[in-house]
Amino acid sequence: MQEAAFRKFHRQIVIFAFIDMLIIALIIYQPARNYLDSSLFSAILVLTWFGVGIIARGYWNRDDGSLNRMVSLNVIIKYIFLFTGIIHLIIGLSSNEMSLLIQSILLIALFGVKRRNISQMKHPVHLKWYSEKHNNSRILNDGEVYASCPSCSSLLAVIPNMLSPSDRCPNCEGLLVPSFEEE
Repeated sequence: MQEAAFRKFHRQIVIFAFIDMLIIALIIYQPARNYLDSSLFSAILVLTWFGVGIIARGYWNRDDGSLNRMVSLNVIIKYIFLFTGIIHLIIGLSSNEMSLLIQSILLIALFGVKRRNISQMKHPVHLKWYSEKHNNSRILNDGEVYASCPSCSSLLAVIPNMLSPSDRCPNCEGLLVPSFEEE
């Protein structure tokens, strides 16, 4: 169960890295449009997305050092959300513009979410899980093969010539070797 929760968190961090970059791009588009040429802004945006993609791919594959890069990326995103939220709050209060006030509250809330995600990524249990080289094709011991339980279809590693009619599944307690007398 813990493995599934870590995989879900791992996947969410990668997906939200791209969503966060999209949010930042939408926030800075309007002010940047006034000062930068649109092609220059597009080039900067593409290069930034490319860099985030490299970091996210390394984090997804659990490469060495990629966890630190993903944490650093999230710290940068966290502070961009905070500073932009504060600026929008100040402008929204001074101009009495409700849309900026709502946007500032949402950005400050995203700052809180990023802070929580960073602490979860730095948690010792997550660090241990991340550092384990998880390989979907687990190495079997000599003579073992994959088999499924006839009752619950659980995947098991068994040694076929050592199975007896009394062996039971560790998950459902069903017999692993069906009796021919029952058929």
